[in-house]
Amino acid sequence: MCEIGLVFWPEVQNFEANESGLYGLGLSVVATLLASARNQKVGISVMSSNAWAMTYGAGLML
Repeated sequence: MCEIGLVFWPEVQNFEANESGLYGLGLSVVATLLASARNQKVGISVMSSNAWAMTYGAGLML
């Protein structure tokens, strides 16, 4: 999990708490909560879902 934090640390440092920044942060939090709730409902573990998400993300970066 620390690696994920290190990847996004520059973005966290440059975050501006204006209207659009807070709106984006709110959408991100809501989306994360909904995805986590669904994964728990169907029995997918946190580590497994993170691994798949990072795999899909890496694939999209190609």
